[in-house]
Amino acid sequence: MSKKKIKRKQQYRKPKERTFKEWWNDQSAKAQKWYKIGAIALAAIIVLLIVWYYAIYDDGSLRVSHDAIVGAQDTWLILEGDKGKNSKYYHVADVTVPEGFVVSAEGLGASSSSLRTDFTFDSETDSDVRLYVAPVSRTVDEMISQVYGSFTSMTAERGAITEVKEAGNGNRYFTYHYAYDDEMENTHYIQSLVYYTPVAQKGRCVLISANVYPETEEGYRDEADLLAIVQKVAAENLTLVKP
Repeated sequence: MSKKKIKRKQQYRKPKERTFKEWWNDQSAKAQKWYKIGAIALAAIIVLLIVWYYAIYDDGSLRVSHDAIVGAQDTWLILEGDKGKNSKYYHVADVTVPEGFVVSAEGLGASSSSLRTDFTFDSETDSDVRLYVAPVSRTVDEMISQVYGSFTSMTAERGAITEVKEAGNGNRYFTYHYAYDDEMENTHYIQSLVYYTPVAQKGRCVLISANVYPETEEGYRDEADLLAIVQKVAAENLTLVKP
């Protein structure tokens, strides 16, 4: 009786991987020449991109050294872009002190990094009135869409808000007022005209607000009066920076 032959399964043997040197030696001299030219060209492109980014490309951001803008003036209104460790700062406008106002004694208007990112002015003749100027990293329409609903909710119980109005050249504004009680049950009153004006840089705008802190509701001002103050600041004290 003959024995049946048992077929054994052959073990898979992973083919030996070729080294780069072996692959390179198999290339013709002409192919090697073109590979070298391609590698040199790619390296040159990478170097040019690095030089362009660090030496030529200018995104408009300001140079910061020791928590201070290099060459910054006291009138510079500076926008802090991406907030965080790698924040970038942009010169959005120049702001001068409006007639009849002084820089707020409370020292508002400086960020934690000691860079001027907003301005606050107090009236010399009316202690209830304060102006605030700040750059915003959104467009006028985006800001209106973002904040108008919040102010509407805030003024629902003990206040009021106007509709958003156009002021020409892309400027938009609204006015609100409301009252609230502090922990000592003292009532406080606040009125504000919120005015957004577009700037030259894409995707940004400047906020100018006229704020009133009267003792009673009777101290609220006419919207037309607050608008006149804000528009005068926009025309005479705000100089936008061209990109």
